[in-house]
This record gives sequence, structure tokens and C-alpha cells, in this order.
Amino acid sequence: MKIKMKRLIAVYIDFILIFYICYFLLKPIDYLVSGNVFFEVLIGIVGLGLYYLIFTRKDVIIGYESIGKKITRLKVFSNDGIRITDKNVLKNRVLYSITTFPLYPLMILLDNKSEGDKRMHTIVR
Repeated sequence: MKIKMKRLIAVYIDFILIFYICYFLLKPIDYLVSGNVFFEVLIGIVGLGLYYLIFTRKDVIIGYESIGKKITRLKVFSNDGIRITDKNVLKNRVLYSITTFPLYPLMILLDNKSEGDKRMHTIVR
């Protein structure tokens, strides 16, 4: 249960951290176009796109794990027990996990495997 909770805490840290990074990057631009509905909607779309780009690459931006994983001291291994250092595998693992994101906490609590872990044959410990 300890690993499962660490994984959920790590993804929560990443989720909040990336949200605030995107918010503070786009807030100055929002002040400039305040009142223009078209540009405010455009900034919202850009913000979602930026969030998606950063979140899918969160494990490869700083080393081989995200900031949440670094804080909770988690690492990604293959099913054979070899530490994953291939950035494409790490990126695709997160990308596949996003497809079932609303079910992510349930999948972790039940099986300690996300959809990305299953498809990329990885384990987090």
C-alpha cells in the first residue's frame, strides 16, 4: 500500500506543479488581452496544449523521473527489474496512462499498474 500511495502523491504533485507553471507562464499574456473573448479562449486552448505537452514529458524533463517521483523516491523499472532510461518508453508510458486518467487512481490502488505500465511493460517502485 505504501508504493501505491507514493504513486498517487507523486502524480498529484506533478499535476499541481505543471498547472501552476502553465498558469504563471500564461497569466501575463492574459492581462494584456483582458476583455477580448477570442484571445482569452485562445489563451485557454494554448494553456491546455501546454499542459498536455509538459505533462506527457514530465518523466523526461529532469532526468528519468518526474519531480513528484523524485520527491517520493520512486523509479520506473522494466518487468525484468532493469531501470528504464529510454526517454521514449517513459514518455509513451505517461501518454498511455493519460488515456485512462479518470481511472488512474483506481488502477493504482487495485493493481499498482496504470495503462501505461501495462502497455510499456514497466513497474514503479
